[in-house]
Amino acid sequence: HGWEEKRPTRPTSTSRFSQQRKPGRRSTYQAAEAVQTNQATSVKGLIGAGQHERAEGRLTYRNDYRDRELKTRLGALNLRVPKLRQGSYFPGFLEPRQTSEKALVAVIQEA
Repeated sequence: HGWEEKRPTRPTSTSRFSQQRKPGRRSTYQAAEAVQTNQATSVKGLIGAGQHERAEGRLTYRNDYRDRELKTRLGALNLRVPKLRQGSYFPGFLEPRQTSEKALVAVIQEA
């Protein structure tokens, strides 16, 4: 016959379509968790004790949180930045001069 019906092909896992797909909520959640864990470790070192932990070397205490948003290609990450009673803590990856994507990569590499 020589005539064949052409059917559209489905994209495979290596297709350009699948590589450009937006990440899901799970990726965003995992990134936010990695950032929060990094912050908790930084604050623990700064204070001298973990959250709800008694230690003789404790320098100050946590005093609530500040809500901050970090925009990345994964989506907006809603972060809770710890406040301290004395002194201050502000994570370096939220510096305004640093792009959001660089900040996220730097935090995940540290973790």
